[in-house]
Amino acid sequence: MLNTVPTVAAGRQPRAVVRVNGAPMPGWVSWEVTANTYYEADTFRVSFATSAMADQTAPAWGALDKSLGRKLKAADWFSQQAEIYVEILAGFPSNPADPSANELSSLIYGRVDDIEFDPVSTMLSLTGRDLTAVFIDTRVAGEWSNQTSSGIATMLAKNHALTPKITATSTPVGVFYQHDQVRLRANQSEWDLLAWLAREEGFVCYVAGQELHFEPDAKESAEPYVLQWQAGPVANIEQMSFSRSLTVAKGVTVTVRSASLRGKVPVVESYPSHAKVVQAGKASPFGNTQNYYFTLPAGSTAVRCQQYAQARYREIIAHEMRMRARLPADNLLQAKSVIKVQGTGTAFDQTYYPMSITRMMSMDEGYTMLVDAKNRNPDSPLQ
Repeated sequence: MLNTVPTVAAGRQPRAVVRVNGAPMPGWVSWEVTANTYYEADTFRVSFATSAMADQTAPAWGALDKSLGRKLKAADWFSQQAEIYVEILAGFPSNPADPSANELSSLIYGRVDDIEFDPVSTMLSLTGRDLTAVFIDTRVAGEWSNQTSSGIATMLAKNHALTPKITATSTPVGVFYQHDQVRLRANQSEWDLLAWLAREEGFVCYVAGQELHFEPDAKESAEPYVLQWQAGPVANIEQMSFSRSLTVAKGVTVTVRSASLRGKVPVVESYPSHAKVVQAGKASPFGNTQNYYFTLPAGSTAVRCQQYAQARYREIIAHEMRMRARLPADNLLQAKSVIKVQGTGTAFDQTYYPMSITRMMSMDEGYTMLVDAKNRNPDSPLQ
């Protein structure tokens, strides 16, 4: 059930187990799990060699499908399932030969979207998403103008048999969309609704395992995850690259407009109020600042427009600096971590925020992870 790979981390061999509908599944050859930021589903892909399972029945197969009344080969069993759930666990147990379950971290619990089978190579692959998918795939039905955001989140979580980890709110959601009721009437998904409510409340929304979290964003960890670049064979970073958008570096201004409900003069707010410009005598072929324009529902206040402009500004300038690295995997780095890069001797030595972390394990390459992160230049204006 547990596979051994050649990578050694912290003096211990990594181990992993793949569970299908709750039962450990033998014969996996490789897998990868991508952890994304808030509001996005995490994804997985796992490949099995069905030839390794041709003469055996996984412990749960008979219990899961007794009506067939016979042993099923792996491909046959998978081909007949209407719904499959996968959990991938990995870690560095102290006793690799007999690892304790609490020494393996659950990297993802999700539902299979697609099955691929190649009878020539006998390879079978499962791809899917974490349980964010149940909200993404369900359309909104009904209106809840008199309910609170936390009440809606709790109800939707229970509708899908997820455990609600919800921070209570008190404002009826009708206050948020009284001038924009199409938000809850359009053919949108439950996840669109939850993400919108979270932003209105200043919360974050995400699924972890079989829990729905709807809560204030946790404070950044005081201890950043350090990537220390060091050239030569002693470096533990296999690959590292950086990029910088000079268009964004020249300066960005966000302007938000909202029509007035009572007069003819709309509310218009910009952020930052004094935009960065190219100095006189230093002409740029790309012009000066990049201007972005957004519109909010009629009747939005100046404070609301200013807050929205600032939030969009932060999102845009975060794409100025990008970092990508491949290194031996651990279970410490999370999508909510802050990454600190050191050792390049350039302006790229700074903090970054992960966009995605993909952990991969195979019999050939061991346990590795690919990190994509972004951040603004420290010199960019942020008021």
